[in-house]
Amino acid sequence: MLALGLVLGAAQLLVLVATSLFVARTKPRLAVNPGLMAVRSAAEEALRVAAVLLALLLWPDDARSELGVWLGAGAALVWPAPATAQTVSTRLRISRPSEWSKQAVATLLSERVTPRSTVLMRLLDVLGTVLFQLGATVLVILAPVMVVGTAVLSIGSGLATLVLQRRPPAARLRSPRAYAPFIIGLLTLGPAVLGLTAL
Repeated sequence: MLALGLVLGAAQLLVLVATSLFVARTKPRLAVNPGLMAVRSAAEEALRVAAVLLALLLWPDDARSELGVWLGAGAALVWPAPATAQTVSTRLRISRPSEWSKQAVATLLSERVTPRSTVLMRLLDVLGTVLFQLGATVLVILAPVMVVGTAVLSIGSGLATLVLQRRPPAARLRSPRAYAPFIIGLLTLGPAVLGLTAL
């Protein structure tokens, strides 16, 4: 079950990477296009439904609550890896003398953004993603129709991120939208926990 969850998370991550590469090589302006983000969220939720249906076929005698938790845990475990890799890569690039590192440090200083606040917001984003993956998978396996709700929440989180990308770094940290992924993760996990306790 956990392995299937890992496959689900990897497939969703592949969708993210594929769309990002497509945008980078064709039309960079699409990177901040809400339509593309909505399509990507819909594709990720479609993969979640497919994984849930496959789990129900493979383990028909197991409790849905147990299946949901294991699938969600597997999917959630995948997402911290690329976030950690990106953070480490960025820190390494900044530590090496280059034009990019000079501009990055100058931007942080001019915007009065501390490395601690940047890391904290990154951690909240990752934690929000983990909570969302776990909660969304449990909700969908308990009631497949809930995929509509999880898709809406995923799109909402993505829209908040798109809005933040258009603002200066300091303004991002002060904006309530910066906490949207974490809050949406909590909002998704809450009903999932209630659903599990009601069984």
